[in-house]
Amino acid sequence: MSNDNKYLAVAEINTSGTLIQSNIKIISVEKAETDPTNSVVFTHNEESNKLITHIKYQDKDRLSVLYDDGINVIYEQSEEGKIAFKENKITFASIDLDNYLAYTIDKSTGLFNSSTQVIIKNTGTNKENVYTTRGNNKRYENICK
Repeated sequence: MSNDNKYLAVAEINTSGTLIQSNIKIISVEKAETDPTNSVVFTHNEESNKLITHIKYQDKDRLSVLYDDGINVIYEQSEEGKIAFKENKITFASIDLDNYLAYTIDKSTGLFNSSTQVIIKNTGTNKENVYTTRGNNKRYENICK
């Protein structure tokens, strides 16, 4: 449910075939009261084999969608800010912060050295705060792979 209670987002996952099909429908609560058959204002059909694991409305009706392989933000019936886990070597991701996405990236800084970047991204302004720690984040390893 959006923060202003105007929209309801529903995630649908079809696992009946050989490939997973994930869809998101955004329903207008106002239209649902007067005309339920035309209450769906936006439908997003994701490419095959992407599993939705969590959805959450952020500030200004931005819908954050956490998939098994990335994060998308849907705003005003279009996608913004795709983040792919495999391309960026992301080992942990969360959309549970208010108006922010959080994820970690493991970086190699030498032959025997590594670091972890914790990135907290504002979903409204796309401003990123980056924090770097020494060593890899072993506790959450393989969650996003």
